[in-house]
Amino acid sequence: MRTWYRANVGGLPRTYWYLWTGMLINRLGGFAVLFLSLYLTSARGLSPTTAGLVVGAHGLGGAVGVLAGGVLADRWGRRSTLLTCHAAAAVLLFSLAFVTWLPLLAAITALVGFAQQMASPALVAAIVDVVPEPDRTRAFNLQFWAFNLGVAGASLLAGIVAEVSFTLLFTIDAAATLIAFLLLLLRVPETGATRDPGRAQSGSLRTPLTDRTFLTFVGLTFVLAVLSMQASTILPLAMRADGLRPSAYGLLGLGTGAVAVSDTVPAYLVAAAVWTVGQMLAAPPNAEIIAELSPPALRGRYQGVFYLTFPAAGFVAPAVGGWGLQHLGDRFWALGGLTGVLAAAGHLLAAPARERHLQRMLTESSRAYSTQESR
Repeated sequence: MRTWYRANVGGLPRTYWYLWTGMLINRLGGFAVLFLSLYLTSARGLSPTTAGLVVGAHGLGGAVGVLAGGVLADRWGRRSTLLTCHAAAAVLLFSLAFVTWLPLLAAITALVGFAQQMASPALVAAIVDVVPEPDRTRAFNLQFWAFNLGVAGASLLAGIVAEVSFTLLFTIDAAATLIAFLLLLLRVPETGATRDPGRAQSGSLRTPLTDRTFLTFVGLTFVLAVLSMQASTILPLAMRADGLRPSAYGLLGLGTGAVAVSDTVPAYLVAAAVWTVGQMLAAPPNAEIIAELSPPALRGRYQGVFYLTFPAAGFVAPAVGGWGLQHLGDRFWALGGLTGVLAAAGHLLAAPARERHLQRMLTESSRAYSTQESR
């Protein structure tokens, strides 16, 4: 046991563990988005389509926030960016429970998405700053584990809290964000130097945006992300339509097609198990493939474009899901399952092109290294 602990957990810097703990607290208290669609339809009386559009504003804000967070992490520093977005998110989440005017509700939801996603690139940059290169794979595996543990705990707790009070739901989320803010304020130093304005930057965003092999992978991942996000945005509405209580959704904790034949808690649990296994199997290879497809000098830009996929999917998924649930019913879930199978087939068909692309990159890298050595 001690050997396993040292190999998998030991030796990582203390600052990393403060960052890790802050993220876990945030995820455990991350109730708002999970039950926002249910809150909007139950407490505010919105239709599923309108509720889906409001929740989609969270994804739209996140799409802007993830790019802004990357820029600000370099200009302001990692710590300043993390503190700013946590403070803003705490205030916005608390206010979300008391706003009734629909345009303002949508605007605050978008700002919550902006603030929450703004933290992502700063957090990753801080981890890279403090963790030595040989330990980074282990550090990011632990981060992924903490993220999933937090989401699982939040789903379970949110289902219970939602039956007591939606206001309490948003208050706990805001409090968890505030606790993470205080942890960062008191324990995490600035981990990276601010950007040097005179330092030349090679390449631009145009390179990943014109890389067809990379964009094919991103596009297929986007389709699957839209499907997987139905679990946290629209699935509570489907379960309520089947006469299930909010706490039943919380039990899922964690495949789209299986939901089409689910109308009891055990059936939804089986669907969630299939869904979760798929997500867990997909996440680690995604990171590895993007790293391989990225030229070393442009790795940050490639990662930025790839991770923009998820807030973008967060904008599209609720709108698509709300419309589909209202107009197609259970057929929407069956269609989602078929779409997921087609996207998976697309990944298989695109694999040879990715391999050829990687081989060309390896050859070009070897030639460049040989040229440099001969000088």
